[in-house]
Amino acid sequence: LKALRAVGVSYILILTALLCMIVLELVGHSVTSGDDLVQISFLYYTIPLVFSGLAHALFKLYILEFIISQAPANMSGMIVGTLWFIHALYVTIGHMFMFWKISGPVSCSFWV
Repeated sequence: LKALRAVGVSYILILTALLCMIVLELVGHSVTSGDDLVQISFLYYTIPLVFSGLAHALFKLYILEFIISQAPANMSGMIVGTLWFIHALYVTIGHMFMFWKISGPVSCSFWV
């Protein structure tokens, strides 16, 4: 795959993962009545998680290839370092938010 096509494929995989999560959310809300929590098996969430993981892996791999091929030789190291720095910030902030948000019993709509 060319680099930009692979980025497009990764965006399609992300959209597929989001659609799977929406379907799980709709199924969870259609089964509930009132304030009851629905116990959905974690195995159902592996489908969107696999799509999301593949999308992120493809995106990082091919965007790195694209950046290195298009950058001047003197700047490629700095650009790759900046890419990893932004990734580390994203992961750190994401983990802090996730551990702050999830506390107590988790319902189907815990991300809302």
